Amino acid sequence: MNKALALNISGIAAIACLVANGLFSGCIPAEPEIANGDDSGADETEHDSGAAETGSIAAETGSPEAAETDGGAGTSLCAADAGSGAVGILGCACSQTGATACAGNGSRQSIVCAPGGSGPTWQGNGSCTESEVCDPREDSGSTATCVITLGCVSPGETFCNTSNSTFVQCDSNLIPIPTFCSFACANDAGCTGVCEPTSTRCNGNQPQSCDSSGQWANQGAPCPAGCQGSGVCSSPEASVPVEASAADAAAD
Repeated sequence: MNKALALNISGIAAIACLVANGLFSGCIPAEPEIANGDDSGADETEHDSGAAETGSIAAETGSPEAAETDGGAGTSLCAADAGSGAVGILGCACSQTGATACAGNGSRQSIVCAPGGSGPTWQGNGSCTESEVCDPREDSGSTATCVITLGCVSPGETFCNTSNSTFVQCDSNLIPIPTFCSFACANDAGCTGVCEPTSTRCNGNQPQSCDSSGQWANQGAPCPAGCQGSGVCSSPEASVPVEASAADAAAD
């Protein structure tokens, strides 16, 4: 009896509350708003955690996207033009194991085709000195060996090697192509001249010497008594005719 009375009183109090407020708020407790915030944060945390975990796995195993990116960069590098002749790109695929080449035109790096994990690749095979370059010419007899540049710095450069009258042209590999000059090499432009430098001669009574450009140039004044041999002036006594000397002796 008492329990039923208590329930009735509680029901009456609830109805009175609804009538007084006109709303259920305040009579029926609402769920705390913080609960929704906590759930959302938990969702974000769970999402971030999953992303971090996925990134960690990708870093350890290599994701397809990462592999595609790395493969693309490598493919781009190896697809570049290595140059002409026996040349290759260090680290890229090659076909004939044991073959040697140069790491590009004008390079000092020699490379060799050697077995690798995914097939043969070009690997380092030594370097030339600063005064040498790797020769990629396939018909030179010295393919992938070091040759002296003789001073070649850029393709197409020309200069004179005055020590042996040689005109030097630098090819696309910085390999010197020497041409021996019959007379002289002048102004780094090529062979020239009509005489061998430092040689001498007589041009009439005028002594001449061949200059460094292979051209004859007068040396001093003409010889009063004549020029003889290789540009030497005759002495006055040597220039007197034999007949005149005999006539003088008869007069005495």
